[in-house]
Amino acid sequence: SYRVNTLSAEVAEARQELAELGQYKLGRRLGAGGMGEVFLAEHRFLKRACAVKRIRPEKAADPTYARRFEREVAAATRLSHPAAVQVYDYGRS
Repeated sequence: SYRVNTLSAEVAEARQELAELGQYKLGRRLGAGGMGEVFLAEHRFLKRACAVKRIRPEKAADPTYARRFEREVAAATRLSHPAAVQVYDYGRS
């Protein structure tokens, strides 16, 4: 019984960590690709809806993928078009 309760608490904690990423509360998954996943999210303090792209943990450990993700962020910040996403934040967690 003790072990089951301990494991249940660990699962609940892990789910909470997955539901929050820094100052963002993650909602449903919008899509996924080879490098990461995109979630509907809300900024916890500004209460503004946004999308959060998270690189997969196994890819983030590889410096090649980390640099590729950073280049993608840099390229997206240079785009200025109504049909393009706007980057408001970037970070590591």
